Amino acid sequence: YGVAALMRIQATSGSPAIMLTEVGGDAVTWDLFYSPSAGTFGIGQDGVSTSFVIEDNIAEEAMRIDSSGNVGIGTTSPLGELDVRDIGTNSIAHIISSTFNNQVGYGPEIWFVKSHNDDGTTLTTTLDTELLGRLSFYGVDSGSNQDIGAIIDVVQDGAAGASVPTTMNLRTYSSTGGNTDQ
Repeated sequence: YGVAALMRIQATSGSPAIMLTEVGGDAVTWDLFYSPSAGTFGIGQDGVSTSFVIEDNIAEEAMRIDSSGNVGIGTTSPLGELDVRDIGTNSIAHIISSTFNNQVGYGPEIWFVKSHNDDGTTLTTTLDTELLGRLSFYGVDSGSNQDIGAIIDVVQDGAAGASVPTTMNLRTYSSTGGNTDQ
């Protein structure tokens, strides 16, 4: 759109907002707001936080952030912090980490970081036998239940020093139970 704006909303005090109000009926008000001081953009119904949704040009939902903060891509009902789905025949959900550079020692990474605290901000030394990360692979059993097929666990194996000693365990499952440390 360049320098010109198709529509501009400006507030001389407070935060700029668009309010959509139903006349009559339930008189529900939706707010689309931006708060420069808080650095937030949001959507709310009568001041209550609801989902933030992005749709494509034919009004099909492409992404949702629900009121719990869960992000859904390809789903309207995310089951965790990030839920990526590709639904349909011959579908594959891709989560891609790509690096384009001309360096030998730099490639794409996915990090699992475990800190031994629950405040969400402080890095605290992890302990011997602490689970540092897990990759779980699920299938659907004959009773239409989601069941575990295999697990890869990384567990701390000793006291942390300049590095963290670990072991990696692979568990697979058969129809009669788990097979550990493959």
